[in-house]
Amino acid sequence: MKLKLLILFCSMALSIGFAQNHNGIDSLKLALKSANTDSAKFSLHFKIYREYVEFNNDSALYHVEQQIAIAEQNNMKLAQADGLETKGYVLQRFGKYAESLQTLNQALGIAKNPINEIRNWYPDSLGNPHEFRLRILGYIQLDLGHVMGSTNNTETQVSHYKEAIRVATEINGYELLGLASMNLGSVYLYTLNELDSAIQMQQTALKSFQKGGHKKWLSTIFGILGVIYLRKKENKMAVDYFQKAIQASYEVNNLENVFLGYLSLTDHYINQQNRDSSLFYAHKAGELIRLQPAALTKNSDELYYILLSKSYKLNNKVDSAYKYLNLAYFLKDSSYQAQIKNLTDVQKILFEERTRAEKSEKEKIAFQNRIRQYTLLGGFGVVMIVALLLYRNNIQKQKANIELEKTLGNLTATQTQLIQKEKLASLGELTAGIAHEIQNPLNFVNNFSELSVDLVKDLKDEIEKPDIDKEYVGELFTDLASNQQKINHHGKRASNIVKGMLEHSRSSTGVKEPTDINKLVDESIRLSYHAMRAKDKNFNADYTM
Repeated sequence: MKLKLLILFCSMALSIGFAQNHNGIDSLKLALKSANTDSAKFSLHFKIYREYVEFNNDSALYHVEQQIAIAEQNNMKLAQADGLETKGYVLQRFGKYAESLQTLNQALGIAKNPINEIRNWYPDSLGNPHEFRLRILGYIQLDLGHVMGSTNNTETQVSHYKEAIRVATEINGYELLGLASMNLGSVYLYTLNELDSAIQMQQTALKSFQKGGHKKWLSTIFGILGVIYLRKKENKMAVDYFQKAIQASYEVNNLENVFLGYLSLTDHYINQQNRDSSLFYAHKAGELIRLQPAALTKNSDELYYILLSKSYKLNNKVDSAYKYLNLAYFLKDSSYQAQIKNLTDVQKILFEERTRAEKSEKEKIAFQNRIRQYTLLGGFGVVMIVALLLYRNNIQKQKANIELEKTLGNLTATQTQLIQKEKLASLGELTAGIAHEIQNPLNFVNNFSELSVDLVKDLKDEIEKPDIDKEYVGELFTDLASNQQKINHHGKRASNIVKGMLEHSRSSTGVKEPTDINKLVDESIRLSYHAMRAKDKNFNADYTM
């Protein structure tokens, strides 16, 4: 019985939880009649659907189909996918899982294509077109998880919920993240019996709903946590959560969750052998059935009759217990037949999808094999053409090589002549540079020798005087000695230049000898400088070592 209660609470995770507002529906229908644009009509049909869903699924489905038709007429693909996702959800509410699966797969095919982001009717408050497309994808994954869970395909159900969580995290969608986490936690609880993981996912869902300001699902989370703590044998905490679930359900007028909360407490007190409390909460649930029969499901009716029967049995009221047990079995039999048909239809669709996928894969492989064959044949043809072209090119190249050899000979002769001319020109420039370089120290030698002659005359005149000025004579000797040193220095410079030229003109022996790099650079710079001066007398430059 605890498992049955848990499954019902988890099924409530599908619920949007809107309260029906007749005044709101009437005003929306009046607005729909006066709407002038398709985008306004589309939006109003969606708002009316939200008022009907969970209370009048036939009307909800009608307005969803109107949405889809308007979107198709205007080629608004994202809007069409959104409508199909909503229709798939409503079909789940009817228990038409096969039709729901087909509708959601159609929506998934549209929403996966990024090109459909180009046209949309949605305001900026819902994010940019890319985020809105991802949001639709996330809700489609969520609904597919519901369908797989309802048809006992647990592994596929978990993968759909995890994909919905991934998308919700990417777009910061608190509502989607809460719903996906809540439903995944339910799978961890009643299918996989992983209680710690179930609590963790419910806590994640609770935080997400609180951040996004979504109160309508809090009652479902509290109810599921109550069942979890019953499994953990923490009865007091379980009862507290059931009471929280009932209070939260009343706050959003979700009578079905109120009903399930009462049934949960009834089941708990039956297991505790508490006659009064079990019968009290069973009667509280019965009052809701009498007040709002349209708000409750057949599955919850069946569970109610079973628990009421057990409660009467606990209170030794055998006739009443037998009566409600028969009612429960009657509902169970009719719902079982419908469930078998739904499961069969879904498995048929899944089989057809796998068959189509396998056929598509085989066709893909065959196509790839044909492409490979055509590629090989084409490659062989290309190789033959290339071989012919290479043969023809080889003949042409042989002819061209003969012409090139002749041209090369002419070019070599011309190059030799140019090199000779360049050498002669370089030799002329070098000779001019050397001449200027030698001229410089020779000018110093000539100048200082002339000065020395004048100094000798002055010295001779001073010696012949009766009163010799010894200090002056000493200065003349000093200057004369200095001039001789400078004449010697610049004479050596000229000698080194000549020596260097002689060494340069000698054929090299290939023996490496030590060289003063600074001196070599200095000589090279001076030669270059004088070579430039020989070309252009106006050229002038300074250099330092």
